[in-house]
Amino acid sequence: PAGTIASSAYTDRVKVIVVESGSARVKQWVDVERNIARDFRAAFGEEAPPVSAIAIATDTDNTGTSATTHFGDISYNKHKVTILSMNTPPKL
Repeated sequence: PAGTIASSAYTDRVKVIVVESGSARVKQWVDVERNIARDFRAAFGEEAPPVSAIAIATDTDNTGTSATTHFGDISYNKHKVTILSMNTPPKL
């Protein structure tokens, strides 16, 4: 569900934060703004170090489905990341 913070299966240096889940906004362009310092504190329980990388992904590993996402403009400033994306329906 949206808001879930999960550990990466590959490294303890990465957390996965679920921003969207389900089909409510399929085939719609969706603007997402994230405060990465706040996300980091929620995920790791400490203040964020300088940013070295941000990963943006569509993941269906746990659902056994597939999905396609088109990412539009992505902007980053000192306080937030803004992402424009559109999901197509999952293929069952």
